[in-house]
Amino acid sequence: MLMSEAKRFLSILLIVVMAIFAVYYFKTSYFKKGVQNDSYTYFKDMFFVYKDTCTSGYGCVIFPSVEILDNVDPKTFSCFPLGTYCKDSRHIFYDGEIFNGVDYETFKPLYIGVAKDKNHVYLKNNVYDIADAESFKSLEHGRFEDKNYSYRSGSVGVMEKINK
Repeated sequence: MLMSEAKRFLSILLIVVMAIFAVYYFKTSYFKKGVQNDSYTYFKDMFFVYKDTCTSGYGCVIFPSVEILDNVDPKTFSCFPLGTYCKDSRHIFYDGEIFNGVDYETFKPLYIGVAKDKNHVYLKNNVYDIADAESFKSLEHGRFEDKNYSYRSGSVGVMEKINK
C-alpha cells in the first residue's frame, strides 16, 4: 500500500515538472523571434504575431498572457525603434491595432508616441491637427517645430504648443 502511494506521488510530481517545463519552453523557445518596442514585446512564428500582455513579472513564466494579433503578416512584421508603432507589408500598427488612415509609404515615427506622414502629425493614434505635417520636424529631447510653432512633448501623447 505504501509503495503504490509513493508511485502515485512520483507520477504526480513528474507531471507537474513536465507541465512547468512545457509552459517555460512555450514561453521562451516557441516564440523564437521577439520584436521589442517601448510598450510591449511581440513574438512571431510562421503563422501568427503575438503581443505579450503579461504584467505580473515572474508569474508570466508559468502563466503566459499573450494575445494573437489579427490581420498581420508575421513574415514582415517589425517594430520601429521609437514608441509603440509597428508595421508589416501592408499596415502600420499602433499598440497592436491596425492604424487606419496613415500613409504607409511616408509614415515615420519621430519620438515616443509622435509620428508623421505626408498628410498628418500623430500623437499616439490621433491626428494632431495644429501641426503642419509638411514642415513638422523633430529637433532634440522631445522638441519639434513646424513653420508656425515650436512644440514640446510632455508625457506620451501630450504635446504642448509654444509660440515661436
